[in-house]
Amino acid sequence: MKVPVRQYVILIIIILVGIAVAFRLTASAAAAIPKARSDKNDGNRQITNTASNVVVITFVSYSHREYLLNWMIGAVGSGISSKSVQIICLDGKISAWLSALGKPCKQQLSIETSQNQAWSSRTGRKCEPSYSLIICETEQCCTSACASDPKCNTLHFVENTNSCRLCTTEVSTPSRVGIFFKKNKIQTLFKARIEILLQYIKNGKSVILSDIDAMWIRSPIDYVLASGSDIVSQRGSYPKHLSEKWGATVCMGFTFLRSSRRSEVFLESVFKEVSKVGDDQVAFNTVLDTNEMSWSGPRLTYESSTESSTGLTSSGLVVTLLPHSLFPRVCPPVLASSVVVAHCFDKGVSKKDPTQKMRLAMNRGIWYLKSDWKDAPLGDFEVFLNTISNNSKSSLLL
Repeated sequence: MKVPVRQYVILIIIILVGIAVAFRLTASAAAAIPKARSDKNDGNRQITNTASNVVVITFVSYSHREYLLNWMIGAVGSGISSKSVQIICLDGKISAWLSALGKPCKQQLSIETSQNQAWSSRTGRKCEPSYSLIICETEQCCTSACASDPKCNTLHFVENTNSCRLCTTEVSTPSRVGIFFKKNKIQTLFKARIEILLQYIKNGKSVILSDIDAMWIRSPIDYVLASGSDIVSQRGSYPKHLSEKWGATVCMGFTFLRSSRRSEVFLESVFKEVSKVGDDQVAFNTVLDTNEMSWSGPRLTYESSTESSTGLTSSGLVVTLLPHSLFPRVCPPVLASSVVVAHCFDKGVSKKDPTQKMRLAMNRGIWYLKSDWKDAPLGDFEVFLNTISNNSKSSLLL
């Protein structure tokens, strides 16, 4: 039986209308999924989706100076300028050493301590009212610290529940004074890292926080900017209870934070949390969980992940976890050629012995520092890096 032409026309029109409706529904659904932001501002803050607005920061002590140089060779060899890398020094020796190399540290944190020796947190200053704290083991230490600092008028000597004596100018306002325990001084570093990140974000700078053992093989900046997320991070498995809940966690060894009001509010909460839990990675993931972190797609995976995963908190913070295949935490003896950043955790390797990690880095082909680097002449820092590098990408340094 022949179908009239008119019915064919009506049928075609119905099909076209159906396709148009389906397209609009798909577009609406896609708009609700977190994606790269094209908006030009976030509240009162301008968003800049360019590499020029990204600052790379890392923390280092004098005992890990060789690892710092190796990391710098890799990072600069991946295509970034050494001027965009800002180093936070953890002791006076590394500060003086870097100044001699022509790469002064951006900031110094005095977190080292010894018997009856005062030490300050965050700024390297001693006893400035309403800001710093000094931890001492004796009351004499506390008095001496005040006497040696012209800015210090009165120090109060108190004792906290962990039998660590606290010497501070602001006993009445503990919220302005971090409480750090000498017996676990790493807590000082964890809290300082969050506070420094927050300073950059408030100043309109997006930040990559990179440990010096997170080796840059290729530039990760395009990866973190392309996501458009507020936070982009390597995958981790700690803290365990949240790794079991989600499948993976944010790893603070390589983390990007975009300068946005959402990031600022989030970090302020993390800063409060790290004061309680004493670990920045625990605090970071705990605040995400508190804010009802919801990951899109299937359950997260850790070592087997080959694609990025994105999620959203109840406050609108967008978080992306990078694929483990490109940003591994658990590294094989030989790295794949596609790896971007290798932040290798090797069980049984002591964090206090950098030579062990050095040998493993050599075996993986990511140790670029010449053995005779100490003989290289000082001068321009990038020229110095090029001189001490055995990296095939060293030509990018100049």
